[in-house]
Amino acid sequence: RLDAIAAARSALATAPGRPTPILVVGCPGPEAVIAALAAGADLAARTDATASEVAALARAALDLRDLAVLSLKDDLTTAWNRRYFDDCLEGGLERARADGRPLSLIFMDLDNLKAVNLRHGHAAGSQILREVAVRLIGLVRTTDAVMRYGGDEFCVMMPGLATSDALEVAERL
Repeated sequence: RLDAIAAARSALATAPGRPTPILVVGCPGPEAVIAALAAGADLAARTDATASEVAALARAALDLRDLAVLSLKDDLTTAWNRRYFDDCLEGGLERARADGRPLSLIFMDLDNLKAVNLRHGHAAGSQILREVAVRLIGLVRTTDAVMRYGGDEFCVMMPGLATSDALEVAERL
């Protein structure tokens, strides 16, 4: 029964986006709760839990998800951050190898952002970074991940996209 947790984690790990917590309901006793948590569930409830207790756990699970998302988003641009890149790259490469599919990455930096900051102030530079992130996110597939890699650097991770197609995307961006 706890194999369902591993299956859920595996399925959820294949899609970039909001981390989804796993809540196990209906554990027959404390040992089952501990086993569910040890198997990878984020929260677990016993069979005798009341509806309000399960609802409170569900709200806590959503709060956990929201906190996890905040830790992976860039504060300025709301693109994914470098931590997300580091977390996703290894898993993305493993999935690409296992599936025999390509994984393409586009790295880019903004030319002359330092000059904009010096001439017009950091608020102007920040606005440019936000606008670039919004435009990048709007120009790629929903399965792709736009990440702010560094100060003026962005990366787009594109699972399943061949090099020739990635070059076309890079030109469009």
